[in-house]
Amino acid sequence: MKFVVEQIDKGADAPGPGVYSGVSFDDYISWPYINHSLLRCLRRSPAHMKVAMENKDQPTEVQREGTILHELVVEPHLRGKYLALPEEELLSKIPNVGKYKRPRATKAWNDLVKEFSDKNPGKVIVPKSRMDELEEISRKVIDHLVSMDAAKRYNEVSMVWQDVDTGLHCKGRIDQLGVSDNGKPCWIFDMKKHDDRCSFQEAIYKRGYHSQMAFY
Repeated sequence: MKFVVEQIDKGADAPGPGVYSGVSFDDYISWPYINHSLLRCLRRSPAHMKVAMENKDQPTEVQREGTILHELVVEPHLRGKYLALPEEELLSKIPNVGKYKRPRATKAWNDLVKEFSDKNPGKVIVPKSRMDELEEISRKVIDHLVSMDAAKRYNEVSMVWQDVDTGLHCKGRIDQLGVSDNGKPCWIFDMKKHDDRCSFQEAIYKRGYHSQMAFY
């Protein structure tokens, strides 16, 4: 069977088994299929899985930054929604800023940040120093991806398949898929964040990255 990545329209109903591109994340999470995250919860207990299915936690700061980095790398068309906060410029506008040990904890600072945000509606505001770091990381990741050989590359690939043993439909989503000249998948790229590359092997097991890749 020839490997095919199908294009799917935004807002379309949950599809049957296949590999799809052009699927928004909101559409993907609406598909009523089993994913790896739910199975990780089930490993703890069915009750944990039930809670995960019924509740959606607010993203942490680490998860928020992960989303930004992810979009900078594989969804460059979304880059314009982020705007760096000119911290030094705003700090200079605080009267007698030198007298404060923590000027970013003052009401004046909060008011200036709010004013800046109000002047840029629809933008996600990120501290400039952190945005510079995320931009630099994204450039290095993109350089690495460019060096990986593939005839075609597909970003944000959503997959659906039917489990042989249970008959349940499963789903997965990978950041980028490389396809070789013969039309077969040759590699999967999925970004993962970790603070210390020296202990990343331990994190792979602890966070279940190995079982996630096997699932895909």
